[in-house]
Amino acid sequence: MSAADAAISATSALVDRRRLNSWALLALFSTLALTAHETDDQNSNSKLNLWVTVCTSITIVFSVISVVAHVGGNALGSLFVGTILEGILSLVLVGMWAGCLPVIMDPSNGLGQMYVGKSGSTVADYQSTISNANLYFTGWGCGICALSVLAMYIRERLGGASGTGMGYTAKWYLLMLASIIVIIESMRFKNQVCSIDGGTSTTTCHRNTYGLVTGIVGLVISFLISLFSSLGKDSALITTASSFLMAVLYTVCAGLLTFENGPATYVGNHYFSAWAGFFISFIIFGSVLKEFLGVGSGVSASAAPSEGGNTVTGGADLFSAGRFLIRNEVASSSNGVAFGFNAGSSLSSRHRHTRYTNANDSSPLPLGRVSFSSTQTQQQTQQVSPVILQSTVLGAIDTFYKTMPLASAFVTCGVKACAADLVAQKKQAAKDAKELFGDDDDDDGDISIPIEKRRNFAFFLYGGFYQGMAQEIIFNEVFPKLFGQGTDVYTVASKVLFDALVISPLVCLPVAYLVKSVIFQYSFREALRRYKSDVMENGLLTKYWR
Repeated sequence: MSAADAAISATSALVDRRRLNSWALLALFSTLALTAHETDDQNSNSKLNLWVTVCTSITIVFSVISVVAHVGGNALGSLFVGTILEGILSLVLVGMWAGCLPVIMDPSNGLGQMYVGKSGSTVADYQSTISNANLYFTGWGCGICALSVLAMYIRERLGGASGTGMGYTAKWYLLMLASIIVIIESMRFKNQVCSIDGGTSTTTCHRNTYGLVTGIVGLVISFLISLFSSLGKDSALITTASSFLMAVLYTVCAGLLTFENGPATYVGNHYFSAWAGFFISFIIFGSVLKEFLGVGSGVSASAAPSEGGNTVTGGADLFSAGRFLIRNEVASSSNGVAFGFNAGSSLSSRHRHTRYTNANDSSPLPLGRVSFSSTQTQQQTQQVSPVILQSTVLGAIDTFYKTMPLASAFVTCGVKACAADLVAQKKQAAKDAKELFGDDDDDDGDISIPIEKRRNFAFFLYGGFYQGMAQEIIFNEVFPKLFGQGTDVYTVASKVLFDALVISPLVCLPVAYLVKSVIFQYSFREALRRYKSDVMENGLLTKYWR
């Protein structure tokens, strides 16, 4: 058997083993779900009880049969594992749990969740929360395991082994599941709470509508990407852009739904699905971006000496890098050893080398040969500790900016935009106070300057996502591919004109207005109308270009 055949066989065995684990977990979760449901004395609807009992019982039988087929090397295994029979069985279970989970999770049924509200208030503020934790979590465990089995089966059967997204197809399925839950819970909240007089506030219903839109967009995108990924026909650029869009949408969604006047401030499906979409979308975006940019492949994760003991090669482990730095600065100051750190292309490159050399000898000095007395070590450590601390902190910051360009861009530009808005608000408030009170210095100390937190948060999001992450991709990834990497007059002028005439009026400024509309809760149409009005009547673009 050739090496290629052996690799294919090993991959197939790994996939089968993963499906076996999912089948075993499905059997465990369905057993626990059946037990939790039958021992709950709050159930009163016999039809609903029967449906949940039948669903969990059938799942137990099918999953146990599947586990036996995967474990045993018998005729049942050859007839079942990887065949159309396993696919049909997993599809049936996904369909059953697609019908069973809404019954369990419907707060009006009182099985896994129930409605609670604020008593003694003019607005009841009804929200769903968990009532039977065992049934709630094991029910979701069954649904996720069934979906995982189906996803792995489809991926194997369709033969999509070369697509960009094969390493994270299951994550797209999970994002699709989270989006479905957000849609269901948002529709349920709209029909059962927002339709009631005094059920909740108008602001809460508006936030719920945004969650519904985000769920629909997430469902469509995750379905298409996961399908093409399973077929091996996905596009790296489209997948990266889609994952970035979902990360932005779910960041705003989690904030609007689970904070302050959101419809999901209580722990339940709405709460978990919003945050699940947030975390999964960022995990996908990070994985996709690494593949798209070709970062991370071939990097050793551990530090190990070479055969001669002269070179220490480390991975991207920041802790290990800092430990080597501190350890050898102490050694250099105590033994006259000159410490050299070969940055190469810094810690962000794929291969990193740290070499220790003696000051009086050109030959490398192995790490194990550095020795000094404990007293001298303590004295030298105390003397160089400020240098060590400064070097470690600066090295950590340098590593962060080089190995995580998008995260560092988000933090830097987000904080910068937030700080700039705070300064602008304070100056404007001071100006208004001066116009109101004149030059009366006695009242200056009594004037409190209010901060518009929503506006400041809007600037933070806009600065982080667009000015930081989006412009990092636009100017450092897209522009070099469109205009080249030259520094001649023609290339530079092309980039400047394209940014001023295309990016700024069509992307930069509209995004700012859209972000502001989300925070201040008015429609995208109104945001674009305001942008058009400012451009046509107030000379926004002219002021921007100046």
